Amino acid sequence: MKKPIQTLGFVACVTFAAQAIAFNTSQTSITQDENRADREQGIIRFIHGPAVRPYPFENHASLIFLKGEINGKSVNILLDNGSTSTILSENAAQRLDIETFATNDTIETSLGQLQKRKTGLVELKVPTQFRILSSFSIVDFSEVSRALGRDIDLILGNNILGQIGYLVDPTYESLIFAKSGGLRIDAGLDEMITTELSDGRFDAKINGLPARLLIDLGSNYELTVYEHSWAKFFAGRDAEAQAAKTMDAGGNIASVPFLTGIDLKVSGFSKSVVATQGKDSDTSSDGHVGTKFFRNSVVIIDEKAGFLFFGKRPSENAGG
Repeated sequence: MKKPIQTLGFVACVTFAAQAIAFNTSQTSITQDENRADREQGIIRFIHGPAVRPYPFENHASLIFLKGEINGKSVNILLDNGSTSTILSENAAQRLDIETFATNDTIETSLGQLQKRKTGLVELKVPTQFRILSSFSIVDFSEVSRALGRDIDLILGNNILGQIGYLVDPTYESLIFAKSGGLRIDAGLDEMITTELSDGRFDAKINGLPARLLIDLGSNYELTVYEHSWAKFFAGRDAEAQAAKTMDAGGNIASVPFLTGIDLKVSGFSKSVVATQGKDSDTSSDGHVGTKFFRNSVVIIDEKAGFLFFGKRPSENAGG
């Protein structure tokens, strides 16, 4: 059973057992005026009000779904910092009667390369968190939605997420979006790790070998190692590999190799994980960690401020 979420002024406390985690959000300098007539295109406006409140999400297939609004109408949002852009589904654009324009461009997402159209200016809002007036790419998500068993109206991508800080708490299925540099956890977690993010990447070790990894919350694997780096870490282990199912941008299912019992170390934190093989043309990264790496942890990602934080929750039965 989930514990209640409490808010106190500008400090949001997520209560668990007899302890609390304090989130220092430093939001006093953010414009709060909901009625500004001069909302500049592309400017993220935080709308927390007098108290920063954690916002609920739903864990579906180990992916993060939340409710938002486009032009005041409800939409299902998939959080995916692995997508370079924020993307509105073709079905949602039609349902919301949003005008779209054809382009010759494609877009990279965690699900692959997709052809895109664009909207005119629309307002995206995550209630109690932020709003932004912008133009978004349009892609047909129907096959992906069908394969996931869940409608995707909008992918919230890194063109927005990369400009802010955000906290994800999988245990309580809640998150906070805040100004870059405005989130930190003061106490209440075990094995609290902060590591540098440079161009969205962080240093790690896979089986003792140096690795450069991304964070991709649009991936529901623990660790994905790209094909160009697979042999670097796992040479001679092909016979041990098992097959996992993965889905591409068209909703097609394919099998990829994976290995268990892989040692992944980030700063002072070490974890035995499952490594799945993936594809990526970016040879500056060896792979990425996905949502399952952060289960039972609280994570703050702030690419603009250049840091990744995560900490494990203490056992609720400890001492009892």
